[in-house]
Amino acid sequence: MKHLRRFNESNEVVEDLKDICMELEDEGFTIMIFDKRTNYLPLNDVTDGDINFVHSFFIMKPNRFHERPLVNGGTITYDYSEVKEVIERIEDYLGNSLIDVSAFCYCCGEEDIANPEWIRIASSRFNPKYKIRSIKITWE
Repeated sequence: MKHLRRFNESNEVVEDLKDICMELEDEGFTIMIFDKRTNYLPLNDVTDGDINFVHSFFIMKPNRFHERPLVNGGTITYDYSEVKEVIERIEDYLGNSLIDVSAFCYCCGEEDIANPEWIRIASSRFNPKYKIRSIKITWE
């Protein structure tokens, strides 16, 4: 029953996150959610047989040639300001379950001269003016 409860809670969180992101979908963004089954838990919480589900949530803007974009292809860039309010609502909603928020972005600001890389939004390296391909939110 413990695993069934986790599964049901997980589905409820996913549905709530989809609701939070509805306005982004109306603006042409695509939301993709992945579940990854893992045995990772903080060391002090690990016991034999513990299984934890880590979820990844991607916010992308597909180009007109791709109906379902890949995480690092088939998308057009966007500005952090376009998604900032929604990201903040998601962070508030997830609270202590939040693991990470990262952007797949062009650090130099110029798409044609720099390779994109994942940078944590909370990092001092992240600049909201960077052109973003995808934002990944990970939670337990």
